[in-house]
Amino acid sequence: MDFFKQAGKALGDLGRQAGRQADILALQAQLGSLEGELDEVYSQAGRRAEELVKARQVRDEEIQVILRRVKDIQGKMMDLRRQVHELQTGQQPAAPAGTDTIPQPDAGPRCSQCGKLASGDETFCNNCGAKLSRPDGG
Repeated sequence: MDFFKQAGKALGDLGRQAGRQADILALQAQLGSLEGELDEVYSQAGRRAEELVKARQVRDEEIQVILRRVKDIQGKMMDLRRQVHELQTGQQPAAPAGTDTIPQPDAGPRCSQCGKLASGDETFCNNCGAKLSRPDGG
């Protein structure tokens, strides 16, 4: 009888641990969702600041520094996305950004943020990193 009590206790302990792990995962998912929401709000604020700087309504040097850093990060993101795409498709490296003046036959839409022509299978703009909207809802 002692064996069954110990086995029952061990199973109960495992169940409680599994429940805690499930709670932890649920909380981490909520945190991830809130972090994503916060990132989107920061992104919107940054886009608005960039618009104001371009319209010469704001001449804050600190914002200029931040926007230069944003462009640097976007360039690095573009390079990483290109590398991932090349690894996934086995294609040769693409031409450097800004050299695609002639649209390709399989070209996709233009980015709503920067106007760069996207290839047919891109999800994010390789120039500015914005999510691309597709006519098919993608």
